[in-house]
Amino acid sequence: MEKKKKHHFVSQFYLLLWAKTEEKLYTNIGSEIHPKTTKEIAAENYFYRIKSLNKNEFDLLTRENSLLPNIPTRNLLKTIIDAGLFFRLEEALPLSPGEIINLEARQANLVEEFYCVVEDCVSSAHKKLLNAEYSNIDIEEYNYIVRFMFNQLTRTQKAKNNIKREIAEILEGRGIDFNAYHIISSLILSERMTLAAIEKLSTLTILENETDLKFITNDCPVLNLKTPQDKNIQLYWPISPNKALLLEDSILHPQEQKNLKEQVLKDNLKSNYFIKSVKKISRNEVSDFNRKIWDNKNRNAFSVSEIELSHYQ
Repeated sequence: MEKKKKHHFVSQFYLLLWAKTEEKLYTNIGSEIHPKTTKEIAAENYFYRIKSLNKNEFDLLTRENSLLPNIPTRNLLKTIIDAGLFFRLEEALPLSPGEIINLEARQANLVEEFYCVVEDCVSSAHKKLLNAEYSNIDIEEYNYIVRFMFNQLTRTQKAKNNIKREIAEILEGRGIDFNAYHIISSLILSERMTLAAIEKLSTLTILENETDLKFITNDCPVLNLKTPQDKNIQLYWPISPNKALLLEDSILHPQEQKNLKEQVLKDNLKSNYFIKSVKKISRNEVSDFNRKIWDNKNRNAFSVSEIELSHYQ
């Protein structure tokens, strides 16, 4: 198994939509704007490396994962948690050089491969969104759109830094290293938020941009437009230079949500009931969303041409 050194925290298939030629898009570097390939951006060396878990870390992650319903994702997460403990135990065993290389490769790649599975699953729905085949998106594809958005929300360097400021000291008091805990806990958190949004049948609004100003994106491309104090969500995700999504909590009563989900399932798994609306937005609205993306980047914003980023430099 190849040992990957550079781990991307923004999906490559997604960033390529902003690349015109030679897989290059434009990004800010200091006070200047430069073309970069998608392989050079939104990545860090061994960002998803699973550190060896001590007993406290293993027990906490196992307990958090056990609170998820018995679904395939929970079993995948259990495998990742078990791997963290397995790697620690293996350190005490005599291994050949080949076994060590294989073990390190598995350790470095495991979480990124988890995200790749979700990316593969969302690809069909993503293509339908790009091609305006909205009514052909079925309930399973809707589920993967929601899961991908929450995965992307929690997997970035900025998300890691924000959570670290809040809980690292608390964890340290419990004998838990934040860096060992966070990579796996962020996957569990993402799954919890995904399941809550699906349970509420959260709605999608599709924003179509037909103006001359294109959407930009950044190294944290899914943005919660609500404040941490809000109980509800409004996730914004520019899915291409010409389209974006808003994911919002349903305003329906719980019984109405239940009835609607039953109707969706009966309708041959094909429905636009969870698509709230399709809106063509103005140039000023595009500019407002781009400003939010620029202001909420960790380090870099990305665009299909220089002009979109030049407004903010």
